[in-house]
Amino acid sequence: MNERTIIEAAIAEDEQKAKFGQGKEAGEQGTPEWLMQRVGHATGSEFKNIMAVRKDGKEAADRYNYRMELLVERLTGLPADRYVSKYMEWGTAHEADARMRYEAETGAMVDQPGFKHHPTIAMCGGSVDGLVDDDGIIEIKAPTTFTHLETLLGGEFEHQAQTQGYLWITGRKWADFVSYDPRLPEHLQIFIQRHERDDKYIALLEEKVIAFLAEVDAMYDKLRTYQ
Repeated sequence: MNERTIIEAAIAEDEQKAKFGQGKEAGEQGTPEWLMQRVGHATGSEFKNIMAVRKDGKEAADRYNYRMELLVERLTGLPADRYVSKYMEWGTAHEADARMRYEAETGAMVDQPGFKHHPTIAMCGGSVDGLVDDDGIIEIKAPTTFTHLETLLGGEFEHQAQTQGYLWITGRKWADFVSYDPRLPEHLQIFIQRHERDDKYIALLEEKVIAFLAEVDAMYDKLRTYQ
């Protein structure tokens, strides 16, 4: 399944649920509006690709591919085709449960803000999984059981670019990383690890994102006037 197929399925689902007063609000993660808001933008979930570099210092394949993906989106005005695995679909389906479990464990109430644009950098933004109190955010993963158990045993250090990127976009001070797997015994189902804002890392991330977007802009401008 790709993102264009998801848009078509989401529209049909929203139309059906609207008959019963159900469904997601416009702009909420997974809706057609949300997918279109992200088109051509460098987003928090992909900051790791912007930061990627080969051992020899040259551009990594993941960075190049993402750069071309944004170019495609800007020229077509449509989300790029992306493969969505059954594991990704499972994770998305259980995100709401993970959020409620986090609220039960911490006593905090989580607000879902939808897609947020960076306050000063054009074509940059992200979809935080939740805002907590005045200073916090959460980032939720509902991964495979294998990955969840690895996280329980070793902690979470794989999503620094994403969590720090969301703190950069929102201006907030801390992020709770949440891993959730309801298939396990109850005491093993949820993992919560707090990450404080790292302004040194954020400064590096900002530099990399600005440079990356400048490259996308240059390619876009060149092709707009191509003859």
